[in-house]
Amino acid sequence: MRPRNARALVTVATTLALLPGVAGCSRSPEGASPGVATAPNATQGGARDPWFAVLRPDELQIFNGKRAVVSVAGEFDGGEANWTTDGRYVVTTPPLDSARQQLTAVEAATGRKIEVPCQGCFDVAPVGGSRLIVTNYDSVIQRIDLSADTSMVRMDTDLPSFEEPPRIVGGIAGEAVIFAPNSGPTSKSSTLTLFYVDWAGKSRSTTIGNGKLLGWVTSATRTVYSSPRLALSLSPSDAACDGSSEVVLVDPTNGRLITTDASAVQSQSELEVSGGGFGVQGLWWSSDGRLNAVIQSWRCDPGLSPGEVPVGKQGVWRLDDNKWSKTGEFDGLHIRSIDADTQIVVENDDRVYLIEKGMRTMVSEGGGTIAIPEPQ
Repeated sequence: MRPRNARALVTVATTLALLPGVAGCSRSPEGASPGVATAPNATQGGARDPWFAVLRPDELQIFNGKRAVVSVAGEFDGGEANWTTDGRYVVTTPPLDSARQQLTAVEAATGRKIEVPCQGCFDVAPVGGSRLIVTNYDSVIQRIDLSADTSMVRMDTDLPSFEEPPRIVGGIAGEAVIFAPNSGPTSKSSTLTLFYVDWAGKSRSTTIGNGKLLGWVTSATRTVYSSPRLALSLSPSDAACDGSSEVVLVDPTNGRLITTDASAVQSQSELEVSGGGFGVQGLWWSSDGRLNAVIQSWRCDPGLSPGEVPVGKQGVWRLDDNKWSKTGEFDGLHIRSIDADTQIVVENDDRVYLIEKGMRTMVSEGGGTIAIPEPQ
């Protein structure tokens, strides 16, 4: 999940009331027919072309390698694209001010578009197959199986009451991962707790720690660890020069937490000389099941405001054996690694490139954010 502010608690900025009742879904054939013989979940790794999606304020594009096989117009400003766990659909929700309050799902292999009324829906968690758990700005949690259902089903959960609307920050192995801040968007939570909610509404929880601010969260059911994992970026506060970030791995099957070894990152921030640290600008699982991050090292200059002075360009890092190793530098707007040899980047000129073994191919213009399928 991409937080609104990577240095602040994941929080909801605005609320909308949920209208009573949920209408049926509208299934329309809009979108280009890609003519692709295999589904996205069969194209992970190997010599096959990678699948990815690019979401812009007015368009969702789905790519198979260098080809845009689906293009769907819509209102997506401020939204975020997610692939279902099976790689069958790309899903997004509308901006708050859109007149069409609906979840949009596009089938990658056919271009078929599914529209499901969903008032105020914001966060989406893929939880296995084509199933989704969704929350909205009025704290209502709903679910839908795109392969079978025609409307949202409101869930009765045993979650505790929260002071602020809960945020879905991921989905793993049949459960949505939910975070609910205890206070304001820049205040420390007394206890940082994640809740797991299954398809039946049953919940359990994992306590991450005290006095931490939650930044980026990413989850995957299949990883190099042979079991699901959550990865979290945490920071001590939202104040400049107030300590470095850290990346923590959580095993949702047992609640075990491991802080990753960021010594290589810290060494680039001139920590010993001037005081400094690093901030996480992006966090994701590549299709080979490895954790990746965009990290900006900084040093502290108390004479400046805000005081954190970047050290070099943003680095692209990969976690191997719990240690971060740098794989390159990045000076653009958005990047996702498919595997060690394949990346998709959005450059500062809003051009989108597919990079395969160092060969760059422009595949789109107009910028956007990138979404890649889960590891299979």
